[in-house]
Amino acid sequence: MANDVTNVISICPSIEHQEAVETKLAALAEKFEAGRAPCEPRTRFESFDGEELRFVSAWGPDFDFQHYLVRALATVDPGVTVTNCYEQEFLEAVGARVAWLHENEIKFAEEDGDLSYLNDESLDDVRGQVVHLFQEKCAFEAASKAP
Repeated sequence: MANDVTNVISICPSIEHQEAVETKLAALAEKFEAGRAPCEPRTRFESFDGEELRFVSAWGPDFDFQHYLVRALATVDPGVTVTNCYEQEFLEAVGARVAWLHENEIKFAEEDGDLSYLNDESLDDVRGQVVHLFQEKCAFEAASKAP
């Protein structure tokens, strides 16, 4: 794919629904691994390690997939949040987006930017730190906006 974007999805369930979310997520991941992921045609599912889902999309993050997960997991946990940390191969799009369901509508907080100036391989750890900061900021914004 041209301009591949790596998407890493992490799930934050409510404590009382954690087991139900884990069960539902494992079942969904099984479908995705079998090639039945509800993604854009240019998106390919890569892996699920029990905690994070990884997939690669073309030209930008696949937020439709993130929204699908929010709606699917909200059936067992109305308070679940789904975070997509994404990084384009040339760092023109790097960021994090936290999404949740409120009154049957997807809400989200997002932070992103162009970090192509960090293209030197020696700065890989800086990229990781920046993505982590984006994720923390989004999580904070989501928590302050949640019902």
